[in-house]
Amino acid sequence: MSNGANSAKPAVDMMAGMERQERILVIDFGSQVSHLICRRVREAGVYCELRSCLLKLEDVKNFNPNGIILSGGPHSVYDKDAPHLCKDIWGYIDEKKLPVFGICYGLQEMCHSLGGKVEAGVKREFGHADLLIREDVAVQSQNGAKKSKGRSPIFEGIDGHKVPVWMSHGDKVTQIPPGFASIAYTSNTEYAAIEDQVRHFYGVQYHPEVTHTPNGATMIKNFVLKVVGCKGEWNMHDFCQKQIDIIMNKLDSKYVVGAVSGGVDSSVAAALVHKAIGDRFRPFMVDTGLLRKDESTIVKERLESHIPGMKLKVLDASADFYKELAGVTEPEKKRKIIGRLFVEAFEKAVSEMGLPHENCLLLQGTLYPDVIESTSYKGPSSIIKTHHNVGGLPDRMKMEVIEPLRLLFKDEVRALGRELGLPVTSVMRHPFPGPGLGIRIIGEINKETADRLSHADDIYIEELRKTGHYDKIGQAFAVLLPTVRSVGVMGDHRTYENVCVLRAVTTTDFMTADWYDMPHDVLARISNRIINEVKGINRVCYDASNDTRPLPGAVILTFLLCLVWYAVLILMKHHEVGFVGLNDPIKIHVLACLTSYVFFPTCLALSLYYNETFFRKHLELPTEATTATWLLMVWISAAFMLLAATIFNATEPNSIGIVGMVFSILYAAVKFTTNVPECIGMMT
Repeated sequence: MSNGANSAKPAVDMMAGMERQERILVIDFGSQVSHLICRRVREAGVYCELRSCLLKLEDVKNFNPNGIILSGGPHSVYDKDAPHLCKDIWGYIDEKKLPVFGICYGLQEMCHSLGGKVEAGVKREFGHADLLIREDVAVQSQNGAKKSKGRSPIFEGIDGHKVPVWMSHGDKVTQIPPGFASIAYTSNTEYAAIEDQVRHFYGVQYHPEVTHTPNGATMIKNFVLKVVGCKGEWNMHDFCQKQIDIIMNKLDSKYVVGAVSGGVDSSVAAALVHKAIGDRFRPFMVDTGLLRKDESTIVKERLESHIPGMKLKVLDASADFYKELAGVTEPEKKRKIIGRLFVEAFEKAVSEMGLPHENCLLLQGTLYPDVIESTSYKGPSSIIKTHHNVGGLPDRMKMEVIEPLRLLFKDEVRALGRELGLPVTSVMRHPFPGPGLGIRIIGEINKETADRLSHADDIYIEELRKTGHYDKIGQAFAVLLPTVRSVGVMGDHRTYENVCVLRAVTTTDFMTADWYDMPHDVLARISNRIINEVKGINRVCYDASNDTRPLPGAVILTFLLCLVWYAVLILMKHHEVGFVGLNDPIKIHVLACLTSYVFFPTCLALSLYYNETFFRKHLELPTEATTATWLLMVWISAAFMLLAATIFNATEPNSIGIVGMVFSILYAAVKFTTNVPECIGMMT
């Protein structure tokens, strides 16, 4: 069963029958953390969905929200290509008197659209800031008179006058629209939070959805419950029953087939559909030979015992997988072979069931993050990877799709599993990749290496459970290096066997991860067991690297290499030292120019290309700050080029070039000094 979003439109609308439910519409302007807004709203007990800022008025009407939240984004509202909410939607908001909450860019978009003013800030705010809440806010009543009141309802329940928040903006509101008042400020931003209490419009310049803003969840909850007036009654028990009713009513007499992997998503989806349609759900499991140890047997026994009446068919296709993968070492080629063979095994299983495709639906475990990735607004700086396991199946088999989990986040899927009566061992399992152990064996795959790795992995997970570390870890697994041999001694004999690498990470979103600080005694016990119990492994290593990489290594190395090279050239010039035939001044000059104009810019370009993804995805720095830093680096390299030409006096530097260079360096320096925290952070 696919865990990825699929282009095929689901045959069953999982929102049908939920129209009367309280709901919040989150409009996405391209922030990398927009999904966290949805998480916070749902944590407050209110259903919500994330939609692109390119949506039309009809989309808003069909969703029929009780309130709207505008997300952050990487743009400036006055940019030519900046996204904006269409005027028809603003008109509909006024007509229906819908409360609105703008976050960061959302605040600026609201002010820009309603008659306020947004400008580039002289000083950027990135990182922690102290928000000062106004305790006595001037409010303009409907008859135009001004009166004072206490703090804004957004800040109810938050102790203190000064609270920490997380800022990430370059532009700021310099003039608020008519009817608005400032309800909080920082040392740099007078309008850090604003409100129009008559129209119930609120906006904040910081990010309340991230954990770096400790009281942020309370602010969002206050908007949803106190301002919008939602009751906060959305819960997994009611959701579960509604989904079962929807599936029963919409499927009529149709069948559903689904490949169950034993993971959280497929197990919960299988339990939900089986509870709705009983034996018209036909689940099966493809044993590729690349699963965890005894996985197919364990999953079959566990699911059949906890989902009364469900029969899981296991198709053993391991021989086909081993045969096709023999001699293949290239990772991407292995992935493609595994994907193709899985599709073939899937088709065979469905064919053996004898079910007509026109009366049969395909179950897929698409989650809401997959839907967000395929439908949310993606600006020019957004780099989002879409995940597919068997995304080609519906088109190839001409089958309609049912995605009962497409409205849920991962933690909500786990809660649904508990509601359906699945055991903790099913709902709290660590993720396991679709290709299985195939991507954890570096080199050729065969039954021997697969059995070796599955045994080591089984020992690893078993010990983590015994010692209480399993539930503290986001994902743990073993990797086998068959192509790496290690010399060791076991007993009185010398061994020359494989290396096994253990990996454990903590993560909240499975987008970035930090290595888990495993106690040494636990590692020692795991290592000892693997070496003694798994034939063919005589060394165990622990991976202590993070998925977030330090940025400037390539840039710094390039500068150092160039400085060393210039030093060598200067020595050659002044001491007339020649080597490898380079005692000719012209040859030296040519080499210096090649170094300056080719080597240095190429290394710099490659390093920038490599690091740009990290800057955009993880730091969300303003476009101008990023550009200013890169510009400064490039013109420092230009200074090196002119320095080389001047040192060797082979050609006189062009005066126009010098003027252009000086002007650009001054421009970059000005930009740099107005963005010192961001720029220094990028280069250190």
